[in-house]
Amino acid sequence: MLFVHEIHRLMGSQEEAFEAVYRDEWLPMLAQGDDARLLYFMRLAHGTGRAYNMITLTAVTDGR
Repeated sequence: MLFVHEIHRLMGSQEEAFEAVYRDEWLPMLAQGDDARLLYFMRLAHGTGRAYNMITLTAVTDGR
């Protein structure tokens, strides 16, 4: 089992669009098989110095 931790740095105007694509396209694609699962999707709060960053953690069965 591998855990893929990604930090997505976004332009502020694209934040909502990125979340919609992740939710409506990427997440259903992951759910089609047993190879990977999204464990969490986190939007960092504004005012923390890291605004417009989203973090995802995906579990993958193997590296192939």
